[in-house]
Formats: sequence, C-alpha cells, structure tokens
Amino acid sequence: MTIRGTGFTGATSVTIGGATCTPPFPQSSDSYYSCTTGARAAGNSLSVEVTTPSGTNAPNTLYTYADVAPTPAPTVAAISPAEGPSAGGQAVTISGSGFTGATAVTIGGSACVPLTVISDSAISCSTTPHAAGGPFSVDVTTPEGTNEPNALYIYSASAATDIQAIPTLSEWSLWVLMTLMLLVTLRRRQG
Repeated sequence: MTIRGTGFTGATSVTIGGATCTPPFPQSSDSYYSCTTGARAAGNSLSVEVTTPSGTNAPNTLYTYADVAPTPAPTVAAISPAEGPSAGGQAVTISGSGFTGATAVTIGGSACVPLTVISDSAISCSTTPHAAGGPFSVDVTTPEGTNEPNALYIYSASAATDIQAIPTLSEWSLWVLMTLMLLVTLRRRQG
C-alpha cells in the first residue's frame, strides 16, 4: 500500500491498527511511504500511523481490515451427457460453480481432456478410456481444492452410442412410394 501525507523523510515504522506495515520500501519523496500490510484481525476505521525521528502523526480512521472468507472449493451439479462409451472420446459439459482457474477434471479417476473453462459455472472436455461401470464421480480441481465426491457419470460397455440408426420409412411414405411405382408400371403398360 502507499500512504500519502507530509514529513515522511526518515520514517522508521508504520503501523495500521497496531499491526506493522513491512517491509519499508525506498521512499521517493517526503510525501509518501510504501509498505505491505501485516496480519491483523478484521476491523474498520483503523489508525494509520507513521513514526519518524520527529514523532508519530495523530490518530486517524483511514484503513479497514476486511474479514475475507476463503474461496470455496468448486461444486459439480451435473454432467451432460451423463453416459458415454468406455473407449472414451465422449464430449461432455460439466455444470456447477467455482470453476474459474480449473486445472484438472477426472471422471472415475480418468482424465477428461482437453479442459476448456467456459465460465465459472461450465467446463467442457472429452472423456478418456475407462472400464465400464458407474456411476462415477466427476471431479473438478481448482487452486481452492476439489469438489465433494458424487455419482454422476456412467461408462457404457455398449458401442450402441457409436452406431447411427438406419432411417425407416413411415407408413405414409411407404404408401406414397408404392403408389408412384404402381403409376409408373401402369404408364409403361399403356405405352
């Protein structure tokens, strides 16, 4: 922090609410002093006091130490889709909170890569191979920690997710097709 005022030349200490502000950095002028705040219990309207060979300034109410709660670990609410092949390669989107700065995602202990943080509440990645089974825990790791275990994803042994359905004709389409074939056949006979 930088404290501005006058008469700071030769300052020997700075305290904020009684906590020492250290270390003192070289001063560039008689009108400011730079230092790093020390640890102290939360409180507001605290006095910033600069001591020089000439004395200490009068008490004031210039600084507040805030009681900042630690950032919580991420939470995972859902994954979409919630099932994919055990061979991996399934693109998934994970929703929850606290994802900013995420460094890793695992599903049942297997990495989900490449990791893309879409927002603080959404991450996308692709599964890697894992034995079939589940539901397994989807875990997001950030500098604040890893979410609580859950049971959200199933690795399926079935390759059915990789097979495209063969299109079928509806009864109406079939009727139209048969009528057209009949008309073509009749036309040929008449010709």
